[in-house]
Amino acid sequence: MILDDRRTPEQEAEPTETSPLLAGQDEAQTSQRLSRSRIMRFQRAHLALPVVFLGFMSGTITITTSIQIMNVVACQFWYGTHDPSKIPPSGHIPEELCQVPGVQKLFARIVQILVIVDICGAVITSSPLGTLSAKFGRKPLLIIVAIVFAISPLVILTALYQSSLALIFVATAMAAIGGPRQLSLLTTMFIVDVASDPGPILSILEGSVNFGLAISFALGGLITRWSGNLTYVFWVQAAICTVLLIYIIFAIPESFGWEKRVARAAEIAAERSRGRQRTSRPTFSRSRSASLERVQEGVQDSASAFSRPLALIWPKRDPVTGKRNKRMLLLSIGVFVASIGSAYAGPAYLVYATNRFHATPDQNGYLLSSVAAGKTMYLLLFFPFILKVGHRFYLNRSRRVEAVDKNSSGSQFDVHLLAFSFLIESLGLLGVALSTNKTVANACVLILVLGSGAVPCINALVSSSVEPLVQGEALAAVTLVRSVAEFLSPIILGSILSSTTNTRLPGLVFFISSILLFFAVGIVVWIRDADKYVPHVQDTTLPNDPSQG
Repeated sequence: MILDDRRTPEQEAEPTETSPLLAGQDEAQTSQRLSRSRIMRFQRAHLALPVVFLGFMSGTITITTSIQIMNVVACQFWYGTHDPSKIPPSGHIPEELCQVPGVQKLFARIVQILVIVDICGAVITSSPLGTLSAKFGRKPLLIIVAIVFAISPLVILTALYQSSLALIFVATAMAAIGGPRQLSLLTTMFIVDVASDPGPILSILEGSVNFGLAISFALGGLITRWSGNLTYVFWVQAAICTVLLIYIIFAIPESFGWEKRVARAAEIAAERSRGRQRTSRPTFSRSRSASLERVQEGVQDSASAFSRPLALIWPKRDPVTGKRNKRMLLLSIGVFVASIGSAYAGPAYLVYATNRFHATPDQNGYLLSSVAAGKTMYLLLFFPFILKVGHRFYLNRSRRVEAVDKNSSGSQFDVHLLAFSFLIESLGLLGVALSTNKTVANACVLILVLGSGAVPCINALVSSSVEPLVQGEALAAVTLVRSVAEFLSPIILGSILSSTTNTRLPGLVFFISSILLFFAVGIVVWIRDADKYVPHVQDTTLPNDPSQG
C-alpha cells in the first residue's frame, strides 16, 4: 500500500472533529475515474482494515477446536443418557462410537444452538449500535465492543479449566454481543463516513475479513494439534483481542464528529416533535400523574431509538412524483431471503462433511482456509478492478451533466453485481447438494468465492440510498434485517439438516438454500437507479436542517 497523502483537485481534505459537517465526504464528479492508484493510496478509511482483520481472525481462530469440543460433549452426553455402559473408565469415548446417528444428530443440534446464540447477539445489538453511534460517535462504541470481546476468551478459559457448561454459555453470549459482527458494522460506518468512494474500500474491508478468516481457520487447528491442548488456542485469542483493543484506542479517529452528531440530534428532535403533534390528543383526566406521562414518554423514546433505523427501510413518498421509493425495502427483502439461504451454509457443510464424508477437523479447517484465502484474493485484487471497470462502463453509458452523489456512477452496476453474487452462491450450493464425494463437494464450496462480493455491494447500495447523516443508521437497519435472517436460517435449515442427515436426501438443505438465493436474485434486480439518494443544494449549505431526509 502506497503511503501518499497528496490530493488531487477533486479530492478534499478528510474531516476532523472541527471540520464542517459534510466536508469529509468528497463530492464525486461524474467524470472522475476510479484508478487503481487511488484505490491503493492510503486514506483514512484504511485505518479500519486492521480492526476487522484482527477481529475476525481472533473471533474464528477457535472455531475448529470448538467444533471438536462440541463433538466430544455431544458424544459424552448422548452415551451418558442412553448407554452409560459403553463409556470407558478413562472417560474417553473412542471416535468410532461417536459416529452413530444419535450422537451426530445431537452434535448438529448443539452447533445449531451455538450459531443461534451468536446471531441473537447481532439481532439485539444492530439497531442500538446505529442509534448510539449517531449520538456518541463511532469510536466509543468500538472501544466498548473490543473490551467485551477481549474478556470473552478469558471467561471460556475459566469454563474449560473448571468444566463449567454455564461459563461456556456466558462466554458465547459475551462474544455474541461484542464480537466480529459488531466490529464489522462499526468499521463499515467509519468507512462510509470518511471515504470519497466507499465501494472499493468496502471490498478491501471484506477482503480483510476473509484474510483474517483464512489465517485463523488453519492456525487454530494447527495450534490445537501441535500443542495437544485445547486451551492454548484460547490464550492466543485473548492476546489478539488485547492487541485489537490497543489499536482501536490509539489508531482509530472519530469519524462522526460533534457537528454531525448535533445535526443528527436536531433532526431526531424535529421528528419527535412532529410525531407528538400528530399523536397529541386532549387530556380527559387532570388527575393523571405528570410523572406517569414522563415515564410513558421515556418508554416511547426508548422504543423509538430502537426502531428509528428500521423506519429508514419503509418506502417514503416522493413529494415531486408522488410515488413511493421502494429501493431500501427491495434491498432489505432481497438481503433477508438470501441470508436465510446462505447464513447456515458454512456450519451446515461442516456437519454434512463430517457426517457423510468423515471429514476431520484438520480437513475442515484447511477447506475453510482455502475458501477464505480465495475470497481474500478475489476481494482485494479482482473485485475493486471489477468495480472500476463496471462503474466506468455505466458512467459512459448514462453520462449526465448535473452533479451526482458519490455512489451514483455505479449504483445500478452494484445492483447487477449483487444479483450476480447471489446467483453464484445459489449455483455453488446446488452443486454441493448434487455431489456424491468430498472432492466434488469441496470444489463446489470453492465456487462460493465468486459470490463473496455481495456484502460490499449491499453496503455500497445502502450508502447511496440515504442522506449522509443517516447512513450509519441505515447500515444498522439492513444489518439488523440480515441478522434476523441469520437467526432464522439455522432454525429452518438446521432443523432440515438434522432431520435429513441419515436419510436418502442428506443434501436437501443445500437444495433449499439454492432456491432461496435464486429467489433473492429475482428481488434485487427490481431495484431502480432512479430511486437512489440525490443530494440537493441545501444538503451542503444547510446540513443541519432537520427537515431534510
